[in-house]
Amino acid sequence: MRNARSVDHENQDKATLSDRVYDKMANAIIQGEFAPGARLIETELARRFKVSRGPLREAMRRLDEHRLIVRTARQGARITDLSAEVLQEIATVRELLESAACRFAALNMTDQEIAELQAIVDADSELVATGQTYYRQEHRLDLHFCIVRGARNSIIESILGKQLYPLIRMYRYQHRMVEGRAENALKEHKAIVDAISHRDGELAELLMTRHLANSRKLLLQAISAHPGDRSGYLTHDNQDISQSGTDEVKV
Repeated sequence: MRNARSVDHENQDKATLSDRVYDKMANAIIQGEFAPGARLIETELARRFKVSRGPLREAMRRLDEHRLIVRTARQGARITDLSAEVLQEIATVRELLESAACRFAALNMTDQEIAELQAIVDADSELVATGQTYYRQEHRLDLHFCIVRGARNSIIESILGKQLYPLIRMYRYQHRMVEGRAENALKEHKAIVDAISHRDGELAELLMTRHLANSRKLLLQAISAHPGDRSGYLTHDNQDISQSGTDEVKV
């Protein structure tokens, strides 16, 4: 009979494996490797990721919880197909929370953390100057997440970091960047960081509200102009995720 320690160790191993599967699947979905509405087949996914059904189902439960996939009783699990209406809902909540976080960050961030914000803006400026995109996935290098973290509010950080930002990245991969937006967004970022560095919470909040409103407007315009555009995705709308052939994603 197994003792309690061996059972605990086994449960920890399953949790770790489930976390790895979740991370790999989430990144693949967010980065557009699978088309909206693509069907998920558990047996194929278990074979692909070389895991048992237990850790896989736990990973899929979390994907469903974070709205990256949709599970129904009759149709099984599919990749989320985000609409303009859902974007409106996401953007509304984001603007409220992130603008408030910006005000808190101006009061709570250390001088070193503010210097790190400036370093991110400087690095982004170099990328934009060479015609490259500066949007990053890594939380530690993303200006918005660093500001949210600097607000010192764990609830806001959790909602934005775990619930909303992954969905926002899905929209960005799905729809092309509006020409000239990178330059304008960078200017807005610089103004926000400047307000934070001067500890002007009210101005920082106002500038972030305007910045996010501009982003929302342009993304909605892109969706409206190309409602059926799936150019950011590597697979076809009707195919199964198990047949996508995107073998770069490994555990």
